[in-house]
Amino acid sequence: MGVIHVAKKRRFGLFHATFLIIVLLLSGLSVGFAYRILRPVSTFPEELLISSGEPKQIGITESILKEDHATVVAAHYPKMGFIPLDRLIFDVVNKEVVYFHTEFVDYAPSKKDLRAQFYVDYQSFLTNDRFVGIVFTFEIHSPTYAHPHSFQKVINYDLQKNQVVEFSDIFRPRFTQVLSSYTRNYLEGHPRYQDETGSMDFLMKTSANIENYSKLLIGNEGLHVYFDRSELLSSSKGLISYEIPYEQFEYDLLFSIVPSVLPKDPVTKPSTPKVRTIDPTLPMIALTFDDGPTNMTPKILEVLETYESAATFFVLGSRVNGYPEVMKRIFESGSEIANHTWSHRMMTKLTRQEVLDEIRSTNKAIEALVGVTPTLVRPPYGMVNQLILDALPEYRIVMWSVDTEDWRHKSGVKTLEQIKRTAHDGAIILMHDLVPSTADSMEDIVRYLVYEGYQLVTVSEMLEHRPTSQQKFRELLP
Repeated sequence: MGVIHVAKKRRFGLFHATFLIIVLLLSGLSVGFAYRILRPVSTFPEELLISSGEPKQIGITESILKEDHATVVAAHYPKMGFIPLDRLIFDVVNKEVVYFHTEFVDYAPSKKDLRAQFYVDYQSFLTNDRFVGIVFTFEIHSPTYAHPHSFQKVINYDLQKNQVVEFSDIFRPRFTQVLSSYTRNYLEGHPRYQDETGSMDFLMKTSANIENYSKLLIGNEGLHVYFDRSELLSSSKGLISYEIPYEQFEYDLLFSIVPSVLPKDPVTKPSTPKVRTIDPTLPMIALTFDDGPTNMTPKILEVLETYESAATFFVLGSRVNGYPEVMKRIFESGSEIANHTWSHRMMTKLTRQEVLDEIRSTNKAIEALVGVTPTLVRPPYGMVNQLILDALPEYRIVMWSVDTEDWRHKSGVKTLEQIKRTAHDGAIILMHDLVPSTADSMEDIVRYLVYEGYQLVTVSEMLEHRPTSQQKFRELLP
C-alpha cells in the first residue's frame, strides 16, 4: 500500500507541477498587471511624480465634484497606482463626503449661494522610495455655522510592506519623549499659542503618550504634527501644524529618512496648433467641457479630430500638472484651453485676493505646459457676483446657453437628447469631461451636430462671429 501511495503522490505532483506551469504561462498577463500595480516606487511612472518643490509630490489629482439644491462638494485626492493605497485614500475621502451630505440632508437654503460647501485638498510626500505621506484638509462652510469647520486626516503608507505605517518600524519607543518635548517648546514659544500653554490640561495633552499625537505625517525633512481646532487649544487658535526635523530624533530613528529623488520631466512646448477655417455664414455651436483634464479627455479629442472640429476645455488648475500630455494635445488639436479656477470653490464666497489666486495659479500651470495664458474664465457652478467681475476685468466670463446636466443624470442618451432639443446657432453647450458617459457618447453627439450642419468651434471663435451668444450673461448676476 505504501508503494502505491507514493506512486500516486508522484503522479499527483507531476500533474500539478505541469498544470501550475501552464497556468502561470497563461496568466502571465494578470501576474504582470499585478506586479506593475504594486512595483517599487522607484519605478513609478513619471507622470505620477511631481517635482519635490511642490506640496503635491506624488499622485495624480482626482476629484469628487457634486452639487444639489443644498450642497456643493469639491474634494481632491491623489491616485497613486497602488490598488490597496488608492482604495484606502478614496475610502477616507468618500466617507467624509457621505457624512457631509447626511449632515445637510434636511438643509433648505433660500438661495444657491447659501448652499453648504465641502472642500477637500491634500499634500503628499515621498521618502526613501518607500513611505507615502498624505495629509488631507477638510473644510465645511455653511450659513448654519458660526465659523467654517476645518479638520485634517493623515495617511502614512509603507509601500515595501504594502500596509499603513507602523511607527515602531521607524522609531524607537522613546521617540514620543521627543514629540512631547518639542511640542511643548514650540507652542510655549509661539506668540499665537503661548497664552494657553500653562494649564494642566495642556500638559496632559502634550505628554509622551502616543495617543495624544493621532495625526503624524512622514514628511521630507521632518515629522509633521497636526492638531484640529479645539483638539489641543481653544477653537480660536484654529488648526495647528508644525514640523519636527528628523535631526531631533537622531538617537530614535532606526534608519535615515530622506526625500526621494523625483524625476522632473523637461518641459517641452507643444507644436503649433492645428488651424481650421470658420465660415461665419454657416451655423455654429461651441461645445465646452468643465472640470478636466481627465483620462477621458483624449477620447473626446479623438472624436473632435475625426470630424475636424474643436471645443473649449475649462480646466481645473489642480489637475493640470497630472495630465501634461493631454493638455498639450488639447492645444495642438486646435481646441481651446480656458480657466475653471484652481480648486472648484464657489467664488462668490471668496475674497478678492482668493479669487485672484484661484485664477492666476491656474493660468500659471497652463502657461508652463502649453505656453498660452487663457483669458476666458468659467466660475464653478456658474456663480458670479460684482466682486468677481471687478477683480477680473482683463478676463471674459463665459457661461452657457445649453446645460446638458450630464453630471446629474450621467447618461449619454439623455445628454444627446438634451442637445437635440436645444441645439441652435450660437449655442454654448455645457458638458463635463469628468463624466464617463459624456466621453462615451461623444461620437453620437458630434456626428449628430455635424450632420445637422453645425460647425463645432471654440468659445473664442464663437464670440468673434456670434457676439450675442453671451447676451443672457447679465441676467445671471444676482
